[in-house]
Amino acid sequence: MAEPSRQEPGTREACRAAPREARADWLSLLPIGPGARALDLGSEGGGLTLGLAGFCEQVIAVEPDPLLARATGERAARAGAANVQVVCGGIEQLPPRAGAFDVVLCRRPERLFAAHGPPGAARVLWGLVSPQGCVALAVGAAGLTARRGRFRLAAVAHALQDAGFREVVVLAALPNPLAPACVFPLGEPLPARAALRHLRPGGAGGRGTLRAAALRVVAAVAGPLPRALLPGFWVVARAPANFRCAVVEELTRCIAVQPLPPEPERTGRTDRVRSALRNRPLAFSLLAGTPEQGARVTYFAFPQGWCEPACVLHLGRQEGEAARAAEALRRLRNRVGPELRVALPLPLGTASARGQEALAEGYLEGTTLRQRVLLARRAHLPALAETALFPAAAWLADLNRQTAPRLLLRGTECQRTLRQRLRETAAAGTVLPAPFSAVLQQIAAAGTRLGATHNRLSPRNLLLRPTGIALCDWSDLAFEDLPLVDLFDLITSLGELILQRQGGRAWGLTVNTADPDAARRLAAFRFAFTEESWYARLAATAVRRYCERAALPLESARHYLPLAYLRRAWRAGREDPEGEPAAASFRLAALALEWEPDW
Repeated sequence: MAEPSRQEPGTREACRAAPREARADWLSLLPIGPGARALDLGSEGGGLTLGLAGFCEQVIAVEPDPLLARATGERAARAGAANVQVVCGGIEQLPPRAGAFDVVLCRRPERLFAAHGPPGAARVLWGLVSPQGCVALAVGAAGLTARRGRFRLAAVAHALQDAGFREVVVLAALPNPLAPACVFPLGEPLPARAALRHLRPGGAGGRGTLRAAALRVVAAVAGPLPRALLPGFWVVARAPANFRCAVVEELTRCIAVQPLPPEPERTGRTDRVRSALRNRPLAFSLLAGTPEQGARVTYFAFPQGWCEPACVLHLGRQEGEAARAAEALRRLRNRVGPELRVALPLPLGTASARGQEALAEGYLEGTTLRQRVLLARRAHLPALAETALFPAAAWLADLNRQTAPRLLLRGTECQRTLRQRLRETAAAGTVLPAPFSAVLQQIAAAGTRLGATHNRLSPRNLLLRPTGIALCDWSDLAFEDLPLVDLFDLITSLGELILQRQGGRAWGLTVNTADPDAARRLAAFRFAFTEESWYARLAATAVRRYCERAALPLESARHYLPLAYLRRAWRAGREDPEGEPAAASFRLAALALEWEPDW
């Protein structure tokens, strides 16, 4: 069972080339029971170690590199993870009475497999796992070679089965097993399509973008995805006595047995969904949260025999977050009419297990605007943008009209309320800059209506359907909030996506500079609000239609754009105080003060 205590040549370089932060979102797909003991072989920076610490009673992290072992220990100490023990060395350095583990995680198993070969390495892992435990190995981009040589995916899976593991499941992880944007079971085309409809181009350079585009095209047709297009996998093997559900499945079934609160216009589909979630085998695909969305994770639950997801599960770790989001969504559905309610997800319930808060929502059919843009021909982009922006403007205007008071809010009370709404997105002690105080005075003089807002609207959560549009991911729903900010968020993010679709250059707007992220945001701002382009004309028309439909003064519409960018900057600054997105949004908010639309 001995493993070299020193890193092999090239391992340190591989660590540097890997993503800086290993994401632990997908650990909810492992069959981890309460009171579990975990072993993290090759902890590196400790990203997955801390993820395991949130699920398990005890975690032992083994790392051959002294610097990485020290980094893991320091990170665990900063996080207050007292259940983490760090061992510098190999497997032979484990405490004599370490015993068997319920979870063995190995993100870089090449050292173990190179020393023992697949059959020997599988037997070593078998000796570390309890009868109720499981093993998870990274294979592919960040671990073993997935398609060639004796460490290929099939050889690893067969070796684990020959060693005695009862069940071996392969999870595709994109774009990298250590930082997956989506995870789904290999050989299950329906969960793959549900995750890939949200997939953004992976990695830097053209190769990752081409792979992502190819995956979307393949996922649009029936059948399993070719392994050659998939860069990495997690191989999960259960010991013979492991009959536990995955954490996400446990949460889903717990929600499915809860009584459903009264809901207007409840249909028979809701009862069919809950029955399938209770009684049928379930498969899941994962969509990890983007930096703009924070740490939230989304799962699509597929009952056996279903051609579409039965529900969408949102997971987070903030206490009470799921219950608050469910109650806010129910309140919104009760306040709007049937024509808006059909575009909103139905909350099915909430549950918590081992530090995870889950909210289940009914699945909304449709294709995300993001996927439609990335698959569309360039000549079709103007028509596609019009198809999305104009219905979205009408829907958001109706949302404001149905959830806001009939009388316009004016004067001093209006300014005080607007300041309060803006401070809710900022860090404590933030002062409103003087130019934006003048903007509030202009809005207060013209009057405004404060209604419900989505607060994270983008092409990623706007669905296009034959009968109209639908909006998902209402986790940041707010009532009595600023009008027009959702529409401006959509216009800005869609402009960025269209420029990205053009390969970084469109209509003379260059985004390849020393600071590509800031340049991309600046190019999108100019493209949507200041350039003589078809998109700027569409954006102005959408804003004008919103104001007419919501009965808002058109002359004050331009004042909401700098406030939308200011909210973005404050939100980004609160989530990452030293991050560049906050500084870039502040600069754009200052530029937005000079926006003069041609109505």
